[in-house]
Formats: sequence, C-alpha cells, structure tokens
Amino acid sequence: IDKVNSGKLLVDGNRLIDEESNSLRDRRNISFNGMMDIILIVSKNGDIDRSPLINLRGLPTDNLELNEIKYEIEDKIFDICKSYSLNNKKQEMNLIDNLRNSLKKIIQNRLSKKPFTNINIIRL
Repeated sequence: IDKVNSGKLLVDGNRLIDEESNSLRDRRNISFNGMMDIILIVSKNGDIDRSPLINLRGLPTDNLELNEIKYEIEDKIFDICKSYSLNNKKQEMNLIDNLRNSLKKIIQNRLSKKPFTNINIIRL
C-alpha cells in the first residue's frame, strides 16, 4: 500500500500552487487589509535626503483622510529615524522592524486594518 498526497491545488498563472502557499496568503492579506509601501532615501551623510515616498493602497479612506494619514506616517518616520544611525547598516533591520510595527499601529488605530507593509531603504 502506498500513500497519495491529497488537498487542493490552485492554478496561478501557469503554475499549480498549494492553497496554503505564502504568495496566496500575502495576496489575501493585501485584499483584506490593504498595502503600505514606504521608500526612504538616505544620503551619504546618513540623513533622509527627501520626504519618504509613501504609497497606501486598498485602504478604506477618502483623499482628505488619506493625506492626514500620510502626514502622520511621515512624522512618525522622522521621529523613529532620529533614534537610529542611518549610516550603520547593522541597525538597518532593527530600523525597518521598528518602522513596520509603528506605522502599522497608525493604520490600525485609525482604520482597524493591518496592511501588508514593505519598507525599502535606498542609499545614495
């Protein structure tokens, strides 16, 4: 007697994936909670070169509230970055984790959503 794998497989593009795959889980999270994408541009001096690029998608807001949230997020980013040395690449993961958790809390407090969050740091 032999074993047979069972369960559901889904067609995604031209591939078969398990219904519990990470890609499907991420897409479900984005569809229910939205997405927040933050890009920080850091100069050679270790300063934030310009305002962070903030992209919020799939959140239930109007334009006025969306702008308020973006300003609040931007203020929080500058506050958190003050406590880190942006030249120190060893602290980068700690900074990203701190930003991710703090910025998710802003969205959660205002909208009761926990968006999929992506934070990128670009060094010039």
